[in-house]
Amino acid sequence: MKPINPKRAARSKAGRLSSSRWLLSSRFLPFCKGRRFARYLQISPGMCSAVPPLLGGLLITLLLSARLINNLFEKRYALMSRIVLGVMIASTLMILPTSFETAFSVLLSAVCFAAGFALARWMDIARVRSSERERME
Repeated sequence: MKPINPKRAARSKAGRLSSSRWLLSSRFLPFCKGRRFARYLQISPGMCSAVPPLLGGLLITLLLSARLINNLFEKRYALMSRIVLGVMIASTLMILPTSFETAFSVLLSAVCFAAGFALARWMDIARVRSSERERME
């Protein structure tokens, strides 16, 4: 694969759509028919014909699931908020380390946790101060 020329890449970005709008626009389909797209996805060129139906199915699924979740939140807000909280807690527990090889890795994990907590707290304090300033003005 050829390296990208930065000057050419900067010129080609001008006037382009964002990636999500580009995928949903008609500009995407001619690109899908070429070999460049197949090389980009690292698939055989014959599989490109499956991409537009795949995107259509993905769009339909997203719209229907968004509508379903919205209805569930309107009808059963307490249950849905508990489900969301449970998913958040479960995903947090899954990323926590369960075993450490050395004492240094335990110390490093504790320092990273403390730094992340301190950064989140500082950002919250800054947000509260900026909203107070906006109310004063």
